[in-house]
Amino acid sequence: VDYQQALEGLLASYQGTGLQAVVHAALMKYFYERGTAYEGNNSTDQSLRWYWKRALDLASGLKREFPESVCVQDAQATINLIEQAYRSGTYGIR
Repeated sequence: VDYQQALEGLLASYQGTGLQAVVHAALMKYFYERGTAYEGNNSTDQSLRWYWKRALDLASGLKREFPESVCVQDAQATINLIEQAYRSGTYGIR
């Protein structure tokens, strides 16, 4: 079992509990970190571009599903980092 699968298993286990937001945030961070290796069209692994897409989806979901969680700050910070990279033209997945 890899880290991603472990987090997804925890997410299912903690469904409906207060820890669900924490695991959701950990999964979001995992995808963000994986996506940082993407170097736009110069990247040798174009599949990496989808990690940031997944991180954005998770961050948006976290904000929507757990608006009172302290993890929302991490979600917004992740969104800001990815959007800043898009605006700078460093990453081209949008």
